[in-house]
Amino acid sequence: MASNDVISFGVVDWIVFIAMLAVSTATGVYHAFAKGGQKTTSEYLLANRKMRALPIATSYFVSLASSIAILGLPAESFLFGIQFILSTVGIVIGHVICAFTFVPLVRGLDIISIYEYFSLRFHFIIRIMISSLFLLWVIIYMATTLVGPAIAFQAAQGVEYWITVLATGLICTFYTTIGGMKAVIWADVFQCIIMTSSVLAVLVIGTIKAGGMAEVMAYNNEHGRLDLFEWDPDPTLRYSFWSLMIGQAFKHMAGSTNQGAVQRILASKSTRHAQKTFLLAIPFFIFLIVMSIITGLVLFAYYDNNTITMIDTRYVPNYATPDQILVYFVSANLGHIYGIQGLFVSCLFAGSLSSVSSGLNAAVAVLLRDVILPWRKWRSKQSEQTLSENDAKDTVISKIITFVFGTIVIGLAFGIRYLGTLIVITSKVIGVTGGPVLGAFTLGMCFPRANTW
Repeated sequence: MASNDVISFGVVDWIVFIAMLAVSTATGVYHAFAKGGQKTTSEYLLANRKMRALPIATSYFVSLASSIAILGLPAESFLFGIQFILSTVGIVIGHVICAFTFVPLVRGLDIISIYEYFSLRFHFIIRIMISSLFLLWVIIYMATTLVGPAIAFQAAQGVEYWITVLATGLICTFYTTIGGMKAVIWADVFQCIIMTSSVLAVLVIGTIKAGGMAEVMAYNNEHGRLDLFEWDPDPTLRYSFWSLMIGQAFKHMAGSTNQGAVQRILASKSTRHAQKTFLLAIPFFIFLIVMSIITGLVLFAYYDNNTITMIDTRYVPNYATPDQILVYFVSANLGHIYGIQGLFVSCLFAGSLSSVSSGLNAAVAVLLRDVILPWRKWRSKQSEQTLSENDAKDTVISKIITFVFGTIVIGLAFGIRYLGTLIVITSKVIGVTGGPVLGAFTLGMCFPRANTW
């Protein structure tokens, strides 16, 4: 069968897919009304600071993983080989450093937005500059995460891109708006189960299709795809050991200092639980990266750049972007298995829902604490503490802002897919915005003599 002959969704696929969306939405509805609903900003933005380490670690992992990694990492491995696996070293380094330096700092401050730190340490203008960088990053990142499932559905089922973006964005905005942080965390736990089971299922069945793991590794080794440390002066070389290890360490440290991660630190029951959150997240990230990279190797072993591979005649799919290669493979070669396509597409949607919901909740916290409350203080000449006592009103405002941000993200997602592959887009955005923010935190924490200038 030619690999371009994708298989349409069956009844079981649709049941699996719709069930995932229904459970995610129901989670938001439940937490919107359970125990009286979300009546304070502490409940809405921080889950009342009573969450344990494992669900928060799961939520933190899923919010950063998203469809970008699920589609992008196999595409990178398919195109360039196994080198990206070196990033796991940087992930371990980055999370350990954050767990024992950044977490105690955040837990010791009576704040909701992490960027309030810059008012305490430097000056309010620094706080505004840094929080603006975060808002820019999170809006672009959320829009990018909506691209993944839209690409998948368009490639596998011919569903128009705009329909998928609109549906995903609206569902996510709805349950985040009404359910707050607690809904985000518990929806993330469910979505993590969907993601891990899908990645494993596709890898195992795909490996069998490609002739077994021994054949996959032998074929990739024969074509130089398993070289980790071979240095090449060619500037077109995709990665080097140091760029991956050190770059990923700083990338994850930057990700750990943004508002989304900080809200999970603050939602923890204690500093110890918050530290465990970062340490427990490490095996989640390693699992996803290793499984995704092996999946890319499976794809390379299955598809040859000509027409013949080791088992039978196969054609390289005519994908519009490398991020679609895994989608074509699953649809054309695994689509006949009941529910497997529905599970895989649910995995992509789950990743996007998690990332967008976390980003929305974080963006709202930043706008409320770093813009609205200081502006209200300036207008009324009252103390910020007095103003923040109007919690019921601020909770309503937070829900309105969540809906507005969700609308903006949906609009931006319609054009952002033209900027490159998912991994490239996110790496550029994080590099431009995350680097300066991490630098500012490092300066404040490590150099007491540093001042505003």
